[in-house]
Amino acid sequence: MSSASNSTLSPTARAEAALARCGELGVEATKIFLALDRERLRRDAAELETRLAAGESLPLAGMVCSIKDLVDRQGERTTAGSLLLEARTPATEDAEIVKRLEAAGALIMGRTNMSEFAYSGLGLNPHHGTPGAIFDAKRVPGGSSCGAALSVAHGIVDVGIGTDTGGSVRIPAAVNGLYGFKPTADSVPVIGVHPLNQDMDTVGPLGSTLAEVLQVAGVLRGQAFDNASAEKPLLGVPGGPLSVAQEPAVQRAHDDTIDRLRRAGVELVDIDMAWMDELAAANRILIACEASQRYADAFDTLKRVGDPDVLRRMRFADEVSPAQLDDARTVRTQAVERFSDALADAGVTALVSPTLRVVAPTIEAARADFDTCNTAMLANCSQINFVDGCAFSLPLGHREPADGPFPSLMLSAARGADDRLASAALAVDAALAG
Repeated sequence: MSSASNSTLSPTARAEAALARCGELGVEATKIFLALDRERLRRDAAELETRLAAGESLPLAGMVCSIKDLVDRQGERTTAGSLLLEARTPATEDAEIVKRLEAAGALIMGRTNMSEFAYSGLGLNPHHGTPGAIFDAKRVPGGSSCGAALSVAHGIVDVGIGTDTGGSVRIPAAVNGLYGFKPTADSVPVIGVHPLNQDMDTVGPLGSTLAEVLQVAGVLRGQAFDNASAEKPLLGVPGGPLSVAQEPAVQRAHDDTIDRLRRAGVELVDIDMAWMDELAAANRILIACEASQRYADAFDTLKRVGDPDVLRRMRFADEVSPAQLDDARTVRTQAVERFSDALADAGVTALVSPTLRVVAPTIEAARADFDTCNTAMLANCSQINFVDGCAFSLPLGHREPADGPFPSLMLSAARGADDRLASAALAVDAALAG
């Protein structure tokens, strides 16, 4: 729980607690926040107290939230973690999600670090520094919403707002023992959010409790999860790439979780999803081609000031023919429908799989072999973005950072099934806690 999360404190006290915790972290905090306007936070807290004194009913009253450096906020520069965009004009208005958060009484604290342009699942940033994972500072924090996750994991804020195009909420949530939610792509507005892939970009929260994540997610989408309940769902255990773990420790943790769910009375059935193994190549093409188109005019500059690993991923688009790009789009259209049909035909509420196939690698190893490590971290999560699904990452047990890596579970469902998925997440979380 964050130092700001005591709801009995006034907004000003919660803001000061968050700033104090940030100060305690010293240099590490500079790797978490790319910008932090302390006086703005204090002014916002004072204004919020006035609203509360006037009798406003605010669902997020005093909750402290960080925002990823993709999200516009009036008067602040959105740089997407890149030196390329550092000189851009400050935003002239808030992103829609910022308007919703502040209208609900949230306090926005700082702009969080991220992988450049949100184009990595590792959380490395060679420009601003890479914050280490909460359980081991030598390991990657997960990306691209690394700062969002660590602002929560270090107890600074209650909830971090991230984005998820291929796992960028769920991956850092999993690495750092948090809950993370990737909603259906078009259920949360992305107006004022710097894009990576406009068809797959989503905005979602990371938090230390499922209740807080659901509460904030409801505000982001403009509708609370009123129908969420703890009724036991029917879960599908997928055969195919979603069930793959590349390291024995990850596989053992997942197998143990399946056994725990069965012992708790949760019904699970096998479902063949082997066909999803075909999707990774098309996904790579779609992401690279849109990113390349967006930044092509800046490639010469990025050779000097950009992350070379990110630039190399973009330049993969140079090898893609127009016919291959068209084929990739067709594969996605068909996959979205096939995924939805497969879950409906099996009658399952959600699929259950490891969020990550591997334990987060060391920062040194990730820098030395970026492509291998990045692919492994993105593998399971990116499949759900490609089929336009929704998903939660749930921590498997609440452990102290010194205990080592956090095991995690991904629950995923078809496009538009967010409410049913929320119900499943509550049920699974309760079953595992019990």
